[in-house]
Amino acid sequence: MSLSPTTLLSLTMSIQPSGWALPRDPNSIWGAMLQPMAVLWAGEIASMESMLPQVDPRAATTLLPAWKRMLGPDPCGRDLVDTTLQQQQALAYQRLTARGGQSVPYFLSLVTAVGETGTIEEANWSRCGAMRVGPNMMTTVLGNQFMWRVNLPNRIVTLFRTGASVCGDRLGSFSTSMAECPISHACPAHTTVAFNYSGTETH
Repeated sequence: MSLSPTTLLSLTMSIQPSGWALPRDPNSIWGAMLQPMAVLWAGEIASMESMLPQVDPRAATTLLPAWKRMLGPDPCGRDLVDTTLQQQQALAYQRLTARGGQSVPYFLSLVTAVGETGTIEEANWSRCGAMRVGPNMMTTVLGNQFMWRVNLPNRIVTLFRTGASVCGDRLGSFSTSMAECPISHACPAHTTVAFNYSGTETH
């Protein structure tokens, strides 16, 4: 919690050596000499406190460029696209928390990392001992057994918001999920992934 200059002045005078040369009265000449320093210290403490939210890329503004430098160029080139501050924060967080993997939970985690929800639909494999007489040897829903689909509820429409957006951001932008590229990038080489959107969502 930030401390006021008055509180800092009182704390400083309480720990100084005792004696008539260093009075503890804030209204004394000595107190007047310490007052500017107390104001400076209070400003420094408030500045450091304001930096606490910057440790999370989702809330970082001042340190967002530092997060980008640490993460390096995005393999999908998403950092080269003209995006809003909110989208840049979501991208930095998704890249920071990505661990890798090729399971269904992993690919769903790429969706939730950018603040979205979705499901994954896979083709049914033909398996001896599981197939029965009558059904097709291979499902036709996804075209072939090496294709899978990520179902996302909405395409994203991002609107300009006071306090979240900055000067220069568009009043509104239309985009697909930022999870598309990392999912496609991590997609197993022998498979093909498709994306299905059911509607639009305004942020």
